[in-house]
Amino acid sequence: MTAAVTLQAFDPFRSGKLVLYQVTYSSGWHGFEMIPFALLGILGGIYGGLFIKMNMKIAGWKKGNAWLPGPITQVAIIAILTALINYPNFYMRAQASELVYSLLAECSKVVDDQFVGIIMEIWVHNHPTFFPFASCEPDVPCVTPGTYAIIGAAAALGGVTRMTVSIVVIMFELTGALTYVLPIMIAVMLSKWIGDAFGKRGIYESWIHFNEYPFLDNSEETVIPDIPSPAQICSKTAFWPSIKSLRFEVESKPPTNMTGLPHLHGIMFIESRT
Repeated sequence: MTAAVTLQAFDPFRSGKLVLYQVTYSSGWHGFEMIPFALLGILGGIYGGLFIKMNMKIAGWKKGNAWLPGPITQVAIIAILTALINYPNFYMRAQASELVYSLLAECSKVVDDQFVGIIMEIWVHNHPTFFPFASCEPDVPCVTPGTYAIIGAAAALGGVTRMTVSIVVIMFELTGALTYVLPIMIAVMLSKWIGDAFGKRGIYESWIHFNEYPFLDNSEETVIPDIPSPAQICSKTAFWPSIKSLRFEVESKPPTNMTGLPHLHGIMFIESRT
């Protein structure tokens, strides 16, 4: 409570809101929307798996071509091309925060919202008597396309990173859409399962392995061989029938890289490894 009051007092976003893209929806989600929500999760998993494979192929191609310019030059070229492509579009001239808020917010016009949400709203509007839409109130917007943008963004991020709970928490903290936590969870879990079918590694783990950094990946199973500990710390060197010959062998044995103390096991001369 103290943290929330302090955040409200500082107003870091200069918007009077506690979260960056706070949105308010006049209606909640309905049971029949679980099907398109699940579809968004599946599409997010497919997108994530293909994105990782394509990203790694491009990275391998760049690594094998020494004639390419440096990373700063590459970023500058991409930035210039992005500006040339986006600037003619009126909607892309605004700030990124304004664009994201417009995408997620509730509005009466559907042309600026998420594609799947547009299809669902048109379907409900044209077929209001269809039995899955029986829970919709007449003359009241039943489907909010902006919610599909939130769930689609979470599914795409889950398919790329293979994170689950953290993405749900991040999306809730960014938008404040507590009502849609369950659909977001379902879409994120489906995107992770579909993404795992393409490969167990997310984008972060893929880059770690690509750069050959030391990393213990918990998604990879390592079979530890069943080797007794004496076989690891001891080596049998010789068999001697008498103490005199054993003393002679110990005193005359040339130095080796092994350290430790020799000891007897029965009548076998054992050299200890440390």
